[in-house]
Order: sequence, then C-alpha cells, then structure tokens
Amino acid sequence: MTNFYSAYDRLDLPLASSAQRQKLETTLAEHPFTEILDMPVSHWHTVDGYKFHLVNGSWLLIRFSGTEPLLRLYCQGRTPEEVQRILEWASQWAVSVVS
Repeated sequence: MTNFYSAYDRLDLPLASSAQRQKLETTLAEHPFTEILDMPVSHWHTVDGYKFHLVNGSWLLIRFSGTEPLLRLYCQGRTPEEVQRILEWASQWAVSVVS
C-alpha cells in the first residue's frame, strides 16, 4: 500500500459589487484555465462552481457564495506549500480580472 498525503485550504475574497461577480463569472465561462502555475488542467467541471483538476492530482474550486458578496477559493494539493501557491495564484487572477 502506498502512502497518500494531501493538504487543503480555503480563501475567501470579498467582492465590492455584483458587477465584479459578473465579470469573474463571464471570464471563467469564456476562458477556463488550461493550466495553473505551469501545471496542465486535466479536466474541469461546473457542478458547484468551477473545479479545475490538475494532472498531478491537485484541484482548485472557484465558487461564489450564495449568501454573501464573496468569491471562495478552495484547493487541495500534495503539500501545504503547493496549496498556498495555487490559492495565491487564483487570488491574483481574480484581482486582475476585477481591477
């Protein structure tokens, strides 16, 4: 049996307006990620937000709160450091879209 280890974290980003939410949603729908931090996205789906699965087994879920003006970023990766790098990357992406 092989050892398996993963790390998980979440980051909430406040949204200033519904226009910011709409801009992020439109951008995700029209330009879904094909890679994250130079790691190819193997597949993605939109069941409860936008979940991007990376070829190394990590994933990033981007979803909007249904009750608050928040963008929620969830990530699972092989190490806590990888999770933090992916969350930081996603946060920077979101800020660049709404700026």
